[in-house]
Amino acid sequence: IVSDWQGSSSTTPKLLRPFVSKEALAWVDDAVWRPSAHHVNWTIKSKMSKYYSCNGRNSFGPHPDDPQGKTLMKIEGDLLVRPENLPLVPNVLGRKMAPKIERFIIKLILQNFEAMSKALQRYFDDVKRNESPNPNSGI
Repeated sequence: IVSDWQGSSSTTPKLLRPFVSKEALAWVDDAVWRPSAHHVNWTIKSKMSKYYSCNGRNSFGPHPDDPQGKTLMKIEGDLLVRPENLPLVPNVLGRKMAPKIERFIIKLILQNFEAMSKALQRYFDDVKRNESPNPNSGI
């Protein structure tokens, strides 16, 4: 599944706003689902990818508190910001900015995961609502 995303400059840290264009806040989430293995491998790419790389895996399994009724989603990923590649930014400043950039990118990624989790919950809720009633349920 390939999804296009667009971030907002209003969520960009003030220190970074002069360096961040609308294009810099757009990315593509390329997700390869492996249903039989209960995971999805994902990669985030953009026109700004020479400044960072980001990829990982989301795994799904039974929740230890309620294995029959709940699912545990585990998110693992790697983010590498390359401050030395930032245009017009001295290396010293780039190294100082890297942690702020990483926090900002991670915030956007987490929003993506939250949206995915909510979409999955809506899907499962819809499936549950559309199931035929159990004849033994008294309905």
